[in-house]
Amino acid sequence: MYPNPAHGVLTVDLSEVNDDITELKLSDLGGREVLRTKAERPLTKVDVGALPAGLYLLQAASPGKVYRRRVAVE
Repeated sequence: MYPNPAHGVLTVDLSEVNDDITELKLSDLGGREVLRTKAERPLTKVDVGALPAGLYLLQAASPGKVYRRRVAVE
């Protein structure tokens, strides 16, 4: 995922992930979901421009596996 920190658009690269990921979820550190979008392969562009600056948790789930990464929005 890049850039991190993000300034409007976050690009999530799923080209090296072999799992069947269909959805991405972005939550604040309090656990509240702030954004959900369909995952596109190989790259998904996520518009984070309307989000307040801060740290968020990006989650990509497939059957039996969950990937999580922290992302900063500026």
